Amino acid sequence: MGDEILYAVGQMLLEPLRDEDVVARWGGNEFMVLLPTANAEAAVNIAERLRTKATEIDMQAQGDKLIISLSVGVASIDKCTGVDDLMSTAENGLYQAKHMGRDMVVVG
Repeated sequence: MGDEILYAVGQMLLEPLRDEDVVARWGGNEFMVLLPTANAEAAVNIAERLRTKATEIDMQAQGDKLIISLSVGVASIDKCTGVDDLMSTAENGLYQAKHMGRDMVVVG
């Protein structure tokens, strides 16, 4: 079931994005979405839209509806000193979102 959920989330992440955006599975149950032409505000808006869209994924296991949620960390290259800092900032936002209760977007 886990693989089916990851596939459904991956497909959902691809649908609303633009041609220049990139979606990749980062590891385990984590995905990365790169928005090269989006400013920080637009990135947060896109992250919120994706978070909301995830709750609409219709999946069931053993007759029970599964509730899918996204915890998102957002980072902007404008506020980071390089790629490593960008990745670290996004990851810290993700872990903050998970620690604060999940199913939210946190800007690093």
